[in-house]
Amino acid sequence: MKKKLICTVLLALTCYLIFSQEIFSNNKAKYLFIGSIKKDSIKVLANGKIEWIKNENLHQLDKLSTKDFLNKIFSQKLKFEMEGYEPFWNAKIYKNVLFFTDPVTGNEKKYNINYNYNINKVDSGVYFSFSDTSHKIHGYINYIGLENVKNGRICEYNLSEENTLYETFITVDGVIYKGCSVIIK
Repeated sequence: MKKKLICTVLLALTCYLIFSQEIFSNNKAKYLFIGSIKKDSIKVLANGKIEWIKNENLHQLDKLSTKDFLNKIFSQKLKFEMEGYEPFWNAKIYKNVLFFTDPVTGNEKKYNINYNYNINKVDSGVYFSFSDTSHKIHGYINYIGLENVKNGRICEYNLSEENTLYETFITVDGVIYKGCSVIIK
């Protein structure tokens, strides 16, 4: 009961937080940063393709709002892939559908989801929450921010080969799962 209350409070707070994502340029092209880094490269969306580009000579041009960012990601048929451990779990968000793989049975469950975010502001923080219509699944994705990488901060629950800046928390049937998200094709 206590876990459910904590998760509900966290989700209620995230509904009012701000979400944006950086657009960069290197004088050759515009790139939408999609939240992952490697040693000297960042993962971007450019001309409808996911690419890794060197992070030298980049300057920030703009930011997208939550609505514009999610529309851009999903219009390119990209998805959020989420995973974590203790126990190992994974999920994928395709537009308004979330597929969650039960860590005990290995069965995949499908949920129709809605998003909550502030549509009126653009800021440096990235937060959005989601839930299904039956209220069996709730979660949020939190963007740590490029400015925090200098301090060594990345998603601490990372299982993928890339260093992601998206933390993810999901509650399924009252059980909280912590992990990281990456954007993939």
